[in-house]
Amino acid sequence: MTLLKLTVSTLLPLAVVTLSPGAAVAQSHGGVPSFTAHALDQGHANANEEMGVTVWMELHNKAALDKKVEALYTPGSPMYHKWLSAQDLKAYAPTEEEMETVRKELTSHNLSILETEPNHLAIRARGTVSQIEEAFNTQIHQFHYRNRAYHANVAAPRLAGKASALVSTVTGLNNFGVHPYALRQADPRTGRPTAAVPLAKANGIYFASQCFYHARAVTLTTQGASLPVGVFFGNVYGADPNNTKQGTLSPCGYSAAQVQSTYGLDQAYKQKLNGAGQTIVIIDAYGSPTITEDANAFSALNKLPQLNAKNFQVIYPEGQPFLPNTGWIPEISLDVEWAHAMAPGANIKLLIAASAQDNDFQYTLLYAITHHLGSVISNSYGYPELESGPAVLEAYNEVIELGAAAGIAVNFATGDSGDNVAMLGQPSASVPSDSPYATAVGGTSVGLPKSGGGNGQTGWGNNLTYLSFAMNGVFDPPLNVGNYGGAGGGPSIYFRKPAYQKSLPGTMRQQPDVSALADPFTGTEIVVTDPNLGGQYVEVYGGTSLAAPIFSGIWAIANQKAGHWLGQAAPIIAKMNSHEITDIVPVSSPEDVAGTVFDSSGPTYYSPSALANPLQNQTEFFSALWDLANGQYLDLTFGTDTSLTITPGWDNVTGYGTPNGMAFINAAAKGAAKDDGNQKNADDRK
Repeated sequence: MTLLKLTVSTLLPLAVVTLSPGAAVAQSHGGVPSFTAHALDQGHANANEEMGVTVWMELHNKAALDKKVEALYTPGSPMYHKWLSAQDLKAYAPTEEEMETVRKELTSHNLSILETEPNHLAIRARGTVSQIEEAFNTQIHQFHYRNRAYHANVAAPRLAGKASALVSTVTGLNNFGVHPYALRQADPRTGRPTAAVPLAKANGIYFASQCFYHARAVTLTTQGASLPVGVFFGNVYGADPNNTKQGTLSPCGYSAAQVQSTYGLDQAYKQKLNGAGQTIVIIDAYGSPTITEDANAFSALNKLPQLNAKNFQVIYPEGQPFLPNTGWIPEISLDVEWAHAMAPGANIKLLIAASAQDNDFQYTLLYAITHHLGSVISNSYGYPELESGPAVLEAYNEVIELGAAAGIAVNFATGDSGDNVAMLGQPSASVPSDSPYATAVGGTSVGLPKSGGGNGQTGWGNNLTYLSFAMNGVFDPPLNVGNYGGAGGGPSIYFRKPAYQKSLPGTMRQQPDVSALADPFTGTEIVVTDPNLGGQYVEVYGGTSLAAPIFSGIWAIANQKAGHWLGQAAPIIAKMNSHEITDIVPVSSPEDVAGTVFDSSGPTYYSPSALANPLQNQTEFFSALWDLANGQYLDLTFGTDTSLTITPGWDNVTGYGTPNGMAFINAAAKGAAKDDGNQKNADDRK
């Protein structure tokens, strides 16, 4: 991969120069991570602390490889879907002599060589901070950023001598790391998650099986006074108002059968299309010691096949992590359980990275690809591009490109904070979902009542407005909180848009490509052994961490239908029609929440839009009253995702839309029909 020099000193948008649709702008040999420009530099890191790095080798004739991979996804090309083998890729790999030159340079500075990647793509090394600094002619400093401590290089790394020209980039010089995108349903009053339910008491029916009920009116008064008085009317979110247990039930949590039905998979299962013969690879960090037991308890609740040694495997490419991180346990349960729920006949291989650092995730992803572990790789993690840097972006992109070259679908969640402006002050898409060789999975809300009956869906984005609060009575005026989460999306600042996005706006790679259920307020149940509570619990989760395994399961079924690996999903999806992929459009209701507050100044009417403020680009949305009990009410909107906008056709919240059952599966299989059947069944390829 060829990297062009660029100085990154601020989080302002960067000028982009590219050599190919997949090329990135980057500093020579890695640059400096962007988050350091807005972090507190606390001086030199501990010279004796050990750290690991990955030295990524310069490929031979990378531009030719980029063109070949593009041809693999161009219908009508003689190479269409004729995936590259490991032998094919050797033509672009560094020689053993080049590898040895770099190894000698590293060991001359007393670095230990941990591994030379079998295909000569990378060398993993370890040493102390002082040894790393000496080897790469840089310095490692400590930083304080967003209430956490990190270390990072403060100058672009460069090896000396002949090795310098052989190295593309270096990762592992900082420990910023990715975040899981699992988002638990929470009480907005406190920010605390909705109640977890002990599995023994749940029986699969504790959480409401629907999220919305018929519209009703509520009258609110100020405690101990006649004014102000509020009268509001609208759709109802949460527990059934006629239920005597109202206020004690968590709002809702969908089952596997309900989500399967949402994506029209019932007909696929009747045709024995359930992912059989396919393997879904899931990549997470740190591990969960109870994942098999939790996934099987989930399967029992949802009448799914049990996981066992024949269809489920946990792999630690770097060995089991020494330090547990329980924050990843719910993410692992969510990923495994919902990939299994969508494709119950597929095998699952759970790969565990040793840490949440980019360095370890890139290695784990490369391991899955080079060993051809499965036809689909599901990834539910990331962070904003503007906090990253060219080294990380280009390393992810190259690894994901190798997956696309081998016919592997590498799917990534796009994030849970919309445009990330609230976090960073300016818009930023997510990494690694920004890679043109990945399929970026956005999010939706489901189960919204339609005026003519039935349920609909819209793009995920919630705004909150308090109408009343215990002890304080009616808010006068209502208290607008604003956005409370939404699907990530928008243009990359690093990558040009690929050929399959030529009809989309702008010049940069746009996210997402496709979407699935992600809104935690219309979320799904998982079973997890809660490390804070002890024992197995049923909890409700959403986030694009949910959307990614849902889509990955469906794509595995499409691979089964085709009889061979389909490769990256995004180029095929971009050519589908409205019958095959459901276009997600704005949704509103004649019963969206509105009302009047009466005070000493007289009546003041608040329209649905006034209650939903501050709105950005989305003017059409769905809203509902949420009775939080004890006289507390709020207005909850669906389809209000920061500055990102849900529109007919492709949009930056939901992409082209959501899979439409057998029509989608058949279209995906047909999209690869010109490969002349030259590919073997997914899990037979090595």
